[in-house]
Amino acid sequence: MKSSPEPKEVEQLEGKIPSLMPERSVLDILCNVEHWLNWTRYFGPLSGSEPKLKQSAERYIFITFGYGCNLGPNQTARHSRGVVTSHMISYTNRRHMSTPNLEAAIRDMINAFNRFSLPSIWGTGKRAAADGSKFEIYENNLHSEYHIRYGGYGGIAYHHVSEKYIALFTHFITCGVWKAVSILDGLLKNLSDIQPDTLYADT
Repeated sequence: MKSSPEPKEVEQLEGKIPSLMPERSVLDILCNVEHWLNWTRYFGPLSGSEPKLKQSAERYIFITFGYGCNLGPNQTARHSRGVVTSHMISYTNRRHMSTPNLEAAIRDMINAFNRFSLPSIWGTGKRAAADGSKFEIYENNLHSEYHIRYGGYGGIAYHHVSEKYIALFTHFITCGVWKAVSILDGLLKNLSDIQPDTLYADT
């Protein structure tokens, strides 16, 4: 059976998409979202005082990019063209970043995403799925364990993803831990506007 001919409008649509949705780098996206939401306001010295860094928002964006992409301070500094050093990144990450602050910034982004009309077409937000991905890490690490199924040492990034196609919560766990505890953590610690009441998992 022959397939139906491709409509002429498809070619027109493919031509319009690049102009309406130009390619963006991850750093461009982080900067744009910072402009809209000011998500870096959650970060600063753990004492609660105002950061005394020059261009602190830019520093926090570099740190989020470097650690979020699993580059680390050395590789991030190497590709920053001299804007930041590895010491600046690692020091600021230790002194200005914390898990509660990261979760607050993520919550703002999820809530902003939820206000768009497109995600509502994909679902109501009442359902989510939970699953893990193995990441290789050094064997000499408190989180590192041997994974029987995948082989090799590493840890599990356990994600809770909404049917609206956005991650609600991520928990890094060891390979041998019982996942049921992490399933509950993702539901209880999710404070965003998207509140699922049904969770799908393979455990």
